[in-house]
Amino acid sequence: MSIETLNQIEAQTFRTEADSLGEVRVPGDKLWGAQTQRSLEHFSIGHDLIPREMIAAYAVLKKAAANANHAGKRLNDQQHRLIVQVSDEILAGRVSLEGQAQEVTILFADLRDFTPWVEATSPREVVRDLNAYFAEMDRAIRDHRGLVLQFIGDEIEAAFGAPVADPVHAEMAVRAALEMRRRLKIWNAERVKNGKAPLRHGIGIHTGSVLAGNIGSAERHSYALVGDPVNLASRIQSLNKELGSDILVSGETRRRLDGGFELVQLPAVRVKGKSVEVEVYRLA
Repeated sequence: MSIETLNQIEAQTFRTEADSLGEVRVPGDKLWGAQTQRSLEHFSIGHDLIPREMIAAYAVLKKAAANANHAGKRLNDQQHRLIVQVSDEILAGRVSLEGQAQEVTILFADLRDFTPWVEATSPREVVRDLNAYFAEMDRAIRDHRGLVLQFIGDEIEAAFGAPVADPVHAEMAVRAALEMRRRLKIWNAERVKNGKAPLRHGIGIHTGSVLAGNIGSAERHSYALVGDPVNLASRIQSLNKELGSDILVSGETRRRLDGGFELVQLPAVRVKGKSVEVEVYRLA
């Protein structure tokens, strides 16, 4: 199934229940696929009420599709199965997007020396190269069951273990980071061949309990994670600059790994907003 199919499929507008989010456009059977369509057989085109769970499932699917579209990719079979799994889990009532505490692993990635690069490069080239970089990183994250929550300038925020729980979310996040490193190396080699300077990035990974759900206003909302672990993951990512590393993992994440990674313990550090020092490891 291509992203063009996801974006162009004819949709119907439904009126939601009184306590939900107003009108929402929900795609037809070609978008959902056979598995999910079976869950929707009790709806008909003439039915004008649709529950919040359906909206939530659609929001997650649209986020995954938008990320892939931003990356200029097609959904492969593995990625399509993951999207169907997420929507089916929500529709079956096993996952709530209206707000629940959930243990997840959060990954932040940020390009280094972004401002000087932007100042020395044409706007069109910056956008083209930034999209190419995001495409590589997004693929690495999705291939390890992660969900890109947002692109913020030159930064990526991703979650593992949400909205569908994953018992090995910490391992998946670390493996995704290694794949991101590998993809950046290959991509940079092509840049150098074309006479462009290589780019560097830093990645921070942390695990903790967050509030996960659809957050925003009635006009605009998105699936997001809220809580101190999100802030700490971002702070850990920033530590790469002063520690001269490219991937840092918190002690909380390390304790959930099976020992199959080469992690070098660094001196505990104090980060902004925390009263105690944070245990960090460099991923070799």
